[in-house]
Amino acid sequence: MYLFKSKVCQNLWKWMIETDTVSISWQFMMVWLVGTARLDPGLNGKVGRLAVLYPYRRKGVGRRLMSFLHQSAWDMGLSEVWCHAQLSAQGFYTQLGYTKEGAVFQEAGIDHITMRCVRN
Repeated sequence: MYLFKSKVCQNLWKWMIETDTVSISWQFMMVWLVGTARLDPGLNGKVGRLAVLYPYRRKGVGRRLMSFLHQSAWDMGLSEVWCHAQLSAQGFYTQLGYTKEGAVFQEAGIDHITMRCVRN
C-alpha cells in the first residue's frame, strides 16, 4: 500500500492549481490507500487479500471493506461469501457473521480455516 502519487495525480494537482480548486485538490492529495480486499464471484463469492495497514487496524477500516464486499456480493445475487481466514483473524470474521468449517490447513506456510458467511 502506498501514498497515492501517480502521474495522474500529479497532472490532476497541476490542473486543479491552474483552475483555482486548490482546497479540493489538497484534500484529494492527502488520501492514503490504507486497506484492500477482493471478492471473486467466479469462485462462488470467495473473499481474499484483505489487508489493512497496521496503524489503521482496529479503526473500522477492515469492517467497512468487508461490508462493501458483502453488499457487492448480495447485489450480484450471491447468497453467501467465504474465505480462507488466517487463524489469527478468525475472531474478526466471526464478528462479521462468518462460521468456520472444516479442519485447519496450511496456506503459504500459515494456518488457515475456511469460513463462510450466509446472507441474512
